[in-house]
Amino acid sequence: MKKLVYFLSASLILLGCQEEEPTKQVDVEVIDDAASDEDLKNEVVYAIPSPNEQFDLLQNLGGEVNTLFVHDLARLDDYSSTKSIALNFGIYSADAAYMMRFNQGKSVFMNYVSGLDKLGGKLGISQVYGQDLLTTIEEAQDDADLLYDISSDNYLKVYDKMLENEKSAELALILAGGWIETMHILFSTAGDFDNDFEIQESITEQRYVLENLYAFISAYEDNEDVKSVLGMLQQFLDSFETLDCQSSELEIQKEEGQAMVLFGGDSCLFTAESYNGMKSLVQEIRNTIID
Repeated sequence: MKKLVYFLSASLILLGCQEEEPTKQVDVEVIDDAASDEDLKNEVVYAIPSPNEQFDLLQNLGGEVNTLFVHDLARLDDYSSTKSIALNFGIYSADAAYMMRFNQGKSVFMNYVSGLDKLGGKLGISQVYGQDLLTTIEEAQDDADLLYDISSDNYLKVYDKMLENEKSAELALILAGGWIETMHILFSTAGDFDNDFEIQESITEQRYVLENLYAFISAYEDNEDVKSVLGMLQQFLDSFETLDCQSSELEIQKEEGQAMVLFGGDSCLFTAESYNGMKSLVQEIRNTIID
């Protein structure tokens, strides 16, 4: 069976939360096993928004940058095992997307490119980015929109390179690390339980992202590192079960020339207890990755 993962606009997979037209979809085939025509009829598709798309949504909700939320690039040399390198590659990738979404400039981007290329080398992938990217960044100067577009495009190219080098298990770990860091930044931006209910709503809808992520990563559970990370993700799935959820009939709306929008499904809210519990879990698991 052919397995695909698509990085696409977060608004396409969040049920009933966006009334405006979603941002453009970016379809990226990440796993393409040799498959017959019959296999392709039974393909499995996992919809997972990239960190860039996640932080588009955060910016639209009025989030502001706080450079204290990201992981310290000075810690790059602390990681030596494949698991710690891949997970932190995901964390730093999410941090780079966050910093570029909030216009932190060319020099910051170059620092992340250099750091991620170094981690890529430890994973057995030399020149993850290459000189062409460095030249493109230099030419972009401090054009914030262009730098963000470059960041978004190269996020996807890195994963293609992982697969070219038969690093699918490492890719699974990177995706997990990126999602955990995204959750950390969302919770950190939202603050206390009663501070920002719009961002809280966005966090509750991460349940759908997590379910797709877990299903995709499960394909590599024979790998011991992946199996342990699935245990981490299961804790988040369990935590989402503590939310106050109500179900409504699913309605599909599609107009000519526009993307499909889904309304209905499960609508979930945090209580103070469930919010604080999940926020603590995010911090605890993130700490196990970066320490």
